Amino acid sequence: MVKDKIAIVGGGLTGLTAGYELVKQGYEVTIFEQERKIGGLASVFDFEGTKLDKYYRHIFMSDKYVVDLCKELDIYDKIMWLSSKMGTYSEGTIYPFGNPIDLLKFKPLSFIDKIKFGLTTLYLQNVNKEKEYEKITAEEWMLKYAGEKVFNKIWKPLLTSKFGSRYNEIAMVWLWNKIFLRGKSKDSQAANEKLGYMEGSFGVLLDKLVSVIEEKGGRIHLNSKVKDILREKNGLNLSTEKNQYKFDRIIFTGSHDSFLDIAHKLSLNYKDMAKNLEYTGTRCMILKLKEALSDIYWMNITDQSFPFGGIIEHTNFISKEQYNGNHIVYISNYLYPQDKLYNISSKELLNIYIPYLKKINPNFDKDWIIDYYDNKSRFAQPMIVKNYSEFRPGFKTSIEGLYVANMFNIYPEDRGVNYAIRLGKDIAKKLLEE
Repeated sequence: MVKDKIAIVGGGLTGLTAGYELVKQGYEVTIFEQERKIGGLASVFDFEGTKLDKYYRHIFMSDKYVVDLCKELDIYDKIMWLSSKMGTYSEGTIYPFGNPIDLLKFKPLSFIDKIKFGLTTLYLQNVNKEKEYEKITAEEWMLKYAGEKVFNKIWKPLLTSKFGSRYNEIAMVWLWNKIFLRGKSKDSQAANEKLGYMEGSFGVLLDKLVSVIEEKGGRIHLNSKVKDILREKNGLNLSTEKNQYKFDRIIFTGSHDSFLDIAHKLSLNYKDMAKNLEYTGTRCMILKLKEALSDIYWMNITDQSFPFGGIIEHTNFISKEQYNGNHIVYISNYLYPQDKLYNISSKELLNIYIPYLKKINPNFDKDWIIDYYDNKSRFAQPMIVKNYSEFRPGFKTSIEGLYVANMFNIYPEDRGVNYAIRLGKDIAKKLLEE
């Protein structure tokens, strides 16, 4: 029996995982990636004789899908499980913020508010009310149960760091799931949270997937932007800037905005649904420093006057010796395409950031900066609004044989390495069953 020829548009973790699952079953798979390197949001770049992720990255101990895949690919030994130090910058002070003792020392909250925060967090880590939390915003729920002070000092800054002025539209199901999954990542024998990172970056996983796909006969075309997908009687035509191809089925893993641009003859109902799906973008600056900015790995910024929402000091998690003694700091910023900070030059953005880095560490000097790297993506974080499951897109589109598997299919969990892999497995399973 001749098996279908399948194209996958997008060489991120979802596309690579789907390709891997399909070539294992003997399908003829071709992956098209518009960038010069594989990986999408999980891509890496050369840095100090090793690789570094373009966007800060770690996995949780509860991340079953990435762990199982690494075991299957015989690269599990590359995962390092390490304790991490979390913190919060609030009212001009850095506070450790990883366990109950840290909470007791957190001065911006009164004792009563600390109790409210602790109890609501503990509750959310241990209940599953997905359907109920779809019908209420995170702001509404937190104001009701945690109170105004807890919301304003903790949860509102987190929401605004991800969704800006539209923070009050985000459903509680999004925030609940982040808290729920974070609780599962706690080591039962220790107060500190253990997180995972791959020795040599998550590029190790990407490279292994590429290697196995190609060994099993799959093809990967880099620097190949897909321009058109059109259904004809005898299959699906796919056109890049240089060539035309014919496939039996196609999986598209990019944004719905991009999909609408290239997929022809979609139904009006499908187009209307897709137009309701919204993203925030991201701009992530990486600093290579001579000195450490702080001793915290993950620092949330609750001061709303700051132009960024978080500092992830990678070398407070992974030894700086892996990077020739340099300190690596990611500055997290989720933005909309119309935002000023999304559109200005890298140098302008850095100059805006520097005074705020001095607030985090008064000794910080711009001379500490050896180099900097600026990465951005228009499509980084889906907007999960109330009653999202009612219009959440499925894999099938209105065109026979054409499927979409992207961030909007990941629900109620937030997007990330683990769920990108699960999504790739799920869409491959869907095709195998049909």
